[in-house]
Amino acid sequence: VYKDSEGHPNNLSKRCIELVRDEKVSGVIGPFIAAGRKFAARHLTDLDTPLISATNHEGRFCHPNLFTLGPTPAQDVRPLIDYVDNGVGKKYFLVGSYPSWQNSMFRQSRFYIYPTEGKVRGQALTDLGEQRFAPILEWISQTDAEVVLFCIPRKNGALFIKEANKMGLLERLTFAWIGFNEIHHQTLDINERERIVTCSSFVMSDDRHEAVEFVDRVQNIMGTDFPVTYYAHNHASAVAALAEAWKKAGEVSGNAALKTLPGLNFKGATGMETIDANSHHSSLNLVIAKGGAKHLKVVRRIGSVEANAGCIV
Repeated sequence: VYKDSEGHPNNLSKRCIELVRDEKVSGVIGPFIAAGRKFAARHLTDLDTPLISATNHEGRFCHPNLFTLGPTPAQDVRPLIDYVDNGVGKKYFLVGSYPSWQNSMFRQSRFYIYPTEGKVRGQALTDLGEQRFAPILEWISQTDAEVVLFCIPRKNGALFIKEANKMGLLERLTFAWIGFNEIHHQTLDINERERIVTCSSFVMSDDRHEAVEFVDRVQNIMGTDFPVTYYAHNHASAVAALAEAWKKAGEVSGNAALKTLPGLNFKGATGMETIDANSHHSSLNLVIAKGGAKHLKVVRRIGSVEANAGCIV
């Protein structure tokens, strides 16, 4: 069952009621934006139904009805900075869009940059639909930044990289792209891909048996050319968490899931994960990956990382 909130929190009360009372669902997965997660969790309280979020987010919000399997900055930013910095203390320029989670994420990223005496040379935030990045790239070119810590969602992120290529900045800069995935990867040229590094809970070229099996399952449904991203992985894990919670409870209901999801250790799409009993945020098995000739490729396995949500229920 699918309901579209149209990206606006004002629609969420009606959609939540429709899902639970009309469609008789016992768990809800979504929505995408930070305000949506917060509003939906509150609306679902009176409906005794859990909300599972599986997208990148800023942490710092815990709620009895919210369970999150998407990465916090401790999971998608800190390991990425640790990798590109390597304890040296490099110089960074931060580039993102206006959503609230990115503002909070960039604030938190400074606490991962500064301990090695790294420096932030500038920060720029764009409109979500921005396509003209030359002024920002010109600003970056005038600094001594070595790394662009970067998070522009959807296809516009690829436009930023292509503009950087045209301006001759690819050889000088490393692009540490938060949320980089196979859909972005296939829109870039080889020399553009190879300048990008990311931290992720899943890349489809991973040769582990569980990852290969998951890709096969998705592509058997969607077609062999379908790009399988960490979004698909995290949302599949959200479904698995609900299924395990109901199995453990012995019944399928919102109340049953609310009782068994806290502290749940379950088999996600490609490995074991644990939902913290106090914050309701899940651990994630992470890798560092770089763009390659054909696919994103794993260059370091990090293992399980706690969310460090910064809040408790």
